[in-house]
Amino acid sequence: MNSSPISYQVSYFKAGEPSSVDIVLNTQNQEIHGFQIVADIEASPAISLIDQDNQTEGFQLSVANNPYLNFLTNNVSVTEKGYKIVLAAITKNPKQPFSSHQNLPIGRLFFTQTSDGAIIINTNADQTKIPLALGGEDLMAITDSALLEEHSTTEADVPQTISLETKEFGTKLETLGGEIYLPPTLTPNTNQQQLATDLVSPKETDSPFGSLNLLSVVFCVTLILLISLIILKLKKRKKTPQIPLPPETETMGV
Repeated sequence: MNSSPISYQVSYFKAGEPSSVDIVLNTQNQEIHGFQIVADIEASPAISLIDQDNQTEGFQLSVANNPYLNFLTNNVSVTEKGYKIVLAAITKNPKQPFSSHQNLPIGRLFFTQTSDGAIIINTNADQTKIPLALGGEDLMAITDSALLEEHSTTEADVPQTISLETKEFGTKLETLGGEIYLPPTLTPNTNQQQLATDLVSPKETDSPFGSLNLLSVVFCVTLILLISLIILKLKKRKKTPQIPLPPETETMGV
């Protein structure tokens, strides 16, 4: 891997006008089941965020409209020095991992800054996770040379802190068009507050019997049907009246 799977870039900037910074994902063909990105932002001069969802508490990014990803967490909170970003997604189909071979904007932060300056983004190495679909290794933490070779990578230990220069650049961009995904058991507020550490490796839940395999399910169903049939037969026997046989008669000779 020639660089970190997560990077940041100024996609448009003009002092005093709505500008944007993109969070970019590139797995370089490594298959993943999801990701969680946690990063702190500082800026000089300070920036003011432009919220992308007035219906949800707090600030939100614009997230990608990707046919393979469900975004579960999208939150930007105020910190002592600036802002903290939490962005997480899982694959829509647990059986179909996601991969990319080019830079893919997955989140767009809209802001204003009064003059040219800089934005410093520090990725939280402890909370940012990108588990590989095969084996579960964290794509952000691959440092062993043998593992790097196995995954066709050439560089590790990418700096977690990136400084972006803000000066007039690019063409004004629109939102990415994606929406947050709300599982039935979550409300918008609880969804925004929780981290998705345990959600980026989804488990298959196609079977109503949980983690039982197919043979176990067939056996259980067959056993239940047999027991039901036996009970039904016993009930019928109890309800059927016993008809007495007629007494035997002797045949008299003529």
